[in-house]
Formats: sequence, C-alpha cells, structure tokens
Amino acid sequence: MSSVLIPVNYLLTSKNRSTTFVALKTTNVVMELAMKLSEFELDVMQLLWQQEPCTAAQLHELLSQNKKVAYTTVKTIVDRLEQKGAVARAGQQGKAIIYRSCVDQSTLSDQATPGFMQRFFGGDSRSLIAHFIQQEALNEDDIAYLQNLLKDKKQPK
Repeated sequence: MSSVLIPVNYLLTSKNRSTTFVALKTTNVVMELAMKLSEFELDVMQLLWQQEPCTAAQLHELLSQNKKVAYTTVKTIVDRLEQKGAVARAGQQGKAIIYRSCVDQSTLSDQATPGFMQRFFGGDSRSLIAHFIQQEALNEDDIAYLQNLLKDKKQPK
C-alpha cells in the first residue's frame, strides 16, 4: 500500500478555491488535488517535465537561457511547487536537492484547457481552434495530422 503526502496547509489556507484537479503520480495510487499554478510555476514545471529529475540550480540554468531570473527566485518557486504537491524531493546530489514532478503534464493540460478556453474564447472551442490554426504556420505534415485528428473524431466509437 502506498502513502501520499498531501500539502494540507495549502488546502486549508487557499483563499482562491479552484475547480482544477490534477492527478498525482504515485506507484499505484492516483489522488486528486485542487491546484492552481502561476505562469512562472508552469514554466518551471515544463522544464522539470522535460529534464527531470533535476536540481533547482539546473532549473535556474535552463530558465536563464530565455530570461533574466535570479537563482533565489527559482528556488522560491520550486519550494512553492513542493508545498503545493506539484514536485517532490527525489534525492540529493551533494548539498543540492534533486526534484521530480508529482503532477502529470497531460492531466494538468487537460484540466487547464476548459478554463483557458472560457477565459479567452468565451468557452467556444471553434474560436480556440480557429485562432491557433490561423496564428500558426502549418506545413503539410501539420495539416495532415490535424485532418487525421478530425477524421478520428468524426468516426463513431
């Protein structure tokens, strides 16, 4: 039987109640937790998903390639993500703590999409899809991929 630590202080003190739920990765247990992440927290999570496991210093180095950010800022964000249950300590490398994600990227994306669509496109999926198609430079492979998605969606299940 697996045990999962839930950041109870986050759940009890959260002023902004959220309907966003994400699945936490464990060995054989799936739990749901209300979680709201800032844009910068999402940037850190994106890098962690791509590079995990890694240290706060490694995340800082990766983030510094695109924007000027202090190590202490990145460490604070990682600490917040740990408090929220989005990341966990996976070990140590010398004095540095190694982190891994506890939140599955696809689950977070699936849960964030309806709110994003509502906020920016009034809940209209057609407008959302049209916007991305019009804004992106699509090559023949992209168009074929989208056509296959639509074909699969159209077929009865």
